[in-house]
Amino acid sequence: MPKKQRLIISTMFALGIGVIIIGFMAGGGDDTDITVDGVEEIEAIIPGREDSIFQRDRVGIDLKEGYVAALTFEINGQDVEIPSDQLDDTLQNLGVYTFKPGDGKIITQFPATATCVRATYWPVVDRNDVGQIRWCFEVL
Repeated sequence: MPKKQRLIISTMFALGIGVIIIGFMAGGGDDTDITVDGVEEIEAIIPGREDSIFQRDRVGIDLKEGYVAALTFEINGQDVEIPSDQLDDTLQNLGVYTFKPGDGKIITQFPATATCVRATYWPVVDRNDVGQIRWCFEVL
């Protein structure tokens, strides 16, 4: 194969890889979920709606300080409520409530399929002022 052809093919291949990488970077992790915008209590959902995660990745919600959350996963048609002592407690004082599957937990790993989570949240000072958000993501 002539040197000029190899150079053209190599350049096209590199451009193709670049376009794929830019597409992944631009398309994933959008924080502007329509159900989150305009809800002042919610700062982010983790992962974003329809994002992809691995079977033992962390999932949860980032709330405005002064709010508490509970998480319930919908797995294979069953609701699985996460006990509060299995939620990660390192950032709860900042309003971040997440769950990471693992050994000895109610969920050892998420099944490799579409999975949904429902976060119920309320202000620390008023347990009766409850809000909810539900979103789904893909588990690889």
